[in-house]
Amino acid sequence: TGDTTPSITVTPSQTTTYYCTVSDGISTCTDSVTVFVTSPPVLSLPDTLRSNTRPVQLQPGAAAQYAWSTGDTTASLSVNTAGMYSLTAANAAGCSASDTCLVLFFNPAPAVATPAGGRFNYQASVMDLFGKPLANRTLAVRFSISDSSSTNYVETQSVTTDARGHFATQVGAGTVAAGSLDNISWWDGLSRALRTEIDTTGRGSWMQLGSSSLVAVPFSMYSLRSGDGSRSVYGSFDGNGVVVSGRGFSVTPLGNGRFEIEFQQPFSEMPNIYIKSTGNGNYSEKIISKFFHKTILEVLGNPDQIQFEAKGK
Repeated sequence: TGDTTPSITVTPSQTTTYYCTVSDGISTCTDSVTVFVTSPPVLSLPDTLRSNTRPVQLQPGAAAQYAWSTGDTTASLSVNTAGMYSLTAANAAGCSASDTCLVLFFNPAPAVATPAGGRFNYQASVMDLFGKPLANRTLAVRFSISDSSSTNYVETQSVTTDARGHFATQVGAGTVAAGSLDNISWWDGLSRALRTEIDTTGRGSWMQLGSSSLVAVPFSMYSLRSGDGSRSVYGSFDGNGVVVSGRGFSVTPLGNGRFEIEFQQPFSEMPNIYIKSTGNGNYSEKIISKFFHKTILEVLGNPDQIQFEAKGK
């Protein structure tokens, strides 16, 4: 390159061989290095893949190495469960690229609605890019409910706008694509957001309509959990036994994945205990023993958080 420095920095646009001659004033020697310029794999996963049948095959394109978010290393991935799948693929030189795909399964039969008590109302007005209402149009709408770490629930609906581009519906009345609205642990203290997307083409081209925080549970906690005269103690704690949310209890780590939850006010009957672990990985939970004033549970794995509810009189 004409440089006379001990080292150089190069940014070749194509594969190039560089030569260097060094001398101590008496003798000289020459060496070379070839810098190979190569492009990463071109991946072609769709942003969203909807299917009425299972499984579906995710085929990203040619590469030398594959690393899926599921742990698979195959050139294609067979998917039976709705969710977000990601891939990092590399060519023979080690250059890599990444891509993601949201897989949704739809039952071609009419949707079976969830019980009315598990729904909540939603309405919106839809405009085009120029602010003109999309009047008297039939649109596909997708609702997603997520906490800070995962998507709890996804459903799709078909709605029709009025002359003002307005529509009203109920979340929970559509076709379930992932999760269960009835099984969301609204009591766990986690913040949740509702995201709304629309498809005006019918070809799965989703556009985000809006996202908002659910600042209150969509149904009465009292009517579902306290109307029978029972009380609930619920909260969450981390893998070290440190309380993250909730009150009316204390947590003592016992070692080997076991924790003792002691209630500040004992129950007058043996409480029912519900447990859920969250984080990345596989976990298992079980109750070792329960009394009127405390419960001992065991959690295998290393979860970010353990959520529980004790319900009784």
